[in-house]
Amino acid sequence: MQLGLGGLKRVGIYIVGTVALYFLVTAAVREFAYGSLAAVVWHWKHGDKVQVEGYEITVPKRWFSSDTGQYSKEIDRVNFVSVVLISNSSRPSAHLDQWKATTESLIRDKDKVEPESREMPLGSHNRIICIQGKYIRNRVSIDCRSDAKLGLLFIGRAIDVQEFYGIVANIRVLP
Repeated sequence: MQLGLGGLKRVGIYIVGTVALYFLVTAAVREFAYGSLAAVVWHWKHGDKVQVEGYEITVPKRWFSSDTGQYSKEIDRVNFVSVVLISNSSRPSAHLDQWKATTESLIRDKDKVEPESREMPLGSHNRIICIQGKYIRNRVSIDCRSDAKLGLLFIGRAIDVQEFYGIVANIRVLP
């Protein structure tokens, strides 16, 4: 069977399209499946929560935790596009309002942007304040401190900010 010039063109387009589709699918599998698999395996082994000295933090399904010790944890978004660092200092932040005012002032002066802050309850007697600063290379930075001993730092994509605030809102103080 002989193909004319038009037939050869169609076969060439088909081959190029098939190869391009193969590379797109392979890249998508590499990008999403391995990270998703790591999160699934982590949740299967550890459940949905991590503990940091006196606190329990719920880890969303597409996130997983790196065990960095009793006093700190790292929670990573699938494919490491966003990360939350959680630490428990040896002493509470006695001057939380002063920290908030100083941090907001530094962001205004240095970064020339108006910082966004949120305050949430932490247990029945404490609170946590989060301050979002400047975007750096398409990443958001949010620093959170509590008047207890807990601190969080989020660095990640803007699309993950609401999920981060969900993590913060669901922190439970252990008895």
